Amino acid sequence: MSKPIDVGYLVETESSIDFIEDPRGALRIYEHPGEDAAIGADVAEGLEIGDDHAAVVLGLESNNTLAAYNTNKPDPDQFAIFLRMLGLYYNKAFMGVERNAVGFSVVSDLIKTYPQHLIYFNYRLDEKKKKKTKKFGWITDERTRHLILSNMQQEIREGSTDLRDKPLIHQCMKFVNVDGKPQAAEGERDDLVLARAIAGKMRRHRLATRPGTKVFVPNSERVY
Repeated sequence: MSKPIDVGYLVETESSIDFIEDPRGALRIYEHPGEDAAIGADVAEGLEIGDDHAAVVLGLESNNTLAAYNTNKPDPDQFAIFLRMLGLYYNKAFMGVERNAVGFSVVSDLIKTYPQHLIYFNYRLDEKKKKKTKKFGWITDERTRHLILSNMQQEIREGSTDLRDKPLIHQCMKFVNVDGKPQAAEGERDDLVLARAIAGKMRRHRLATRPGTKVFVPNSERVY
């Protein structure tokens, strides 16, 4: 567990994305831009009581948390704007945004303003047209949820990642298995856990698809 080196928010000027220090900010910085990065984002459902919008930035080489963010304040369109700024701030990071439910609108906004080749997508077969269509965003279902969470658990167990962020670590400690479904304990939240798990998937995907990089990717994680 580490103390953030900076806390604040991002603003966009005519020529750059700048970090502004503010102790009331929702963005916690553990390392400013340097190494290439991947971002995972979990979109809140918009309920008065529930999880926050959350994003975690991971270093591609270090696999450590570079930044973490969670808040319930922005509307989905504002969260899309923030994610664009966050991605640009971290040297055009590769990004995966959960597109379940309200997340669809965040992804739809993001693909209009952020380089599409830096947004995770997969192909889905259209049974009627018998052709594959590109679908941007990460779908969390029963299978993929178990997959990304088990990969994250393995990294923590092996010590191959440094979570650093106190709220993220707290959520991990309050994450339980209820009737076979990994989720937050009653009264707790899991937005940062899921954002970190998605970020881990985005990191592995980016490493596997970067030009000149050879990384083994299990069949269960390949994109067709």
